[in-house]
Amino acid sequence: MHNEKLLIHCFQDNLNKATFSWYMRLGNTENWSWKDLVVAFIKQYKYNMDIALDMFSLPLLKKGDKETMHEYA
Repeated sequence: MHNEKLLIHCFQDNLNKATFSWYMRLGNTENWSWKDLVVAFIKQYKYNMDIALDMFSLPLLKKGDKETMHEYA
């Protein structure tokens, strides 16, 4: 947990094709800290947190009192 080089090594070993390509395009990451890598990863892939809900989450949605129909949709 406190060995940044090991964290980064394990991170890169567990990337899939797309994320590994992204990682390789970062260039020289030898002097990066774990925090630098985490920030770069979140910046790149944060959009995944904002994607559409799955079929189990959709029925739980409710329009807010002050929310327009457009905002709700």
